[in-house]
Amino acid sequence: MPTPETRSLRFAGAGDVRLTTAVEQPLAPHEVRLRPLAVGVCGTDAHIVGGSFPAEPGVVLGHEVCGRVVDVGAEVGDGVGPTAPRVGDLVTVEPHRYCTACTWCRAGQEHLCSAKRGYGVRLDGGMAESMVVPARIAYVLPPDTVPWVAPCASRWRAACTRWTGSPWSPGSRCSCWVPARPGRF
Repeated sequence: MPTPETRSLRFAGAGDVRLTTAVEQPLAPHEVRLRPLAVGVCGTDAHIVGGSFPAEPGVVLGHEVCGRVVDVGAEVGDGVGPTAPRVGDLVTVEPHRYCTACTWCRAGQEHLCSAKRGYGVRLDGGMAESMVVPARIAYVLPPDTVPWVAPCASRWRAACTRWTGSPWSPGSRCSCWVPARPGRF
């Protein structure tokens, strides 16, 4: 059986973005594969392409992602809990991968992890036909969610996780002001 290929939009250098075809990334036991349906294009992406924000050459762009889960690793659902993504689920993706083992991660402060790496910057992002992420950072959305709205959730998540010592509890009301341009779709 031939290995599936996927098309993606890759950063090749300042002012140089290319549509490429590559072999689909293998799926590890703790990961999910999704088909991106909507990807925000935010200021970070514009700065990467413009050459004023560093990114890995050849990285697939896009860190504000909503997609449909099309495959799950063998260990997804085993001990992950009732929120584990399943095939067919609509998900949004945390824009960073972190180690889960350092002092910061174990304290719930993953945004301070020194091993944190961003999708679309250091890791292949969502501007592709296929994206693979750890199941723990694929958040299941209500099935009637409009896919192009979901990438905006990364702004909310970023604001919530960066306010250390938050007094918020489930059901709290708040207002969120993010000093950055919202994603463009």
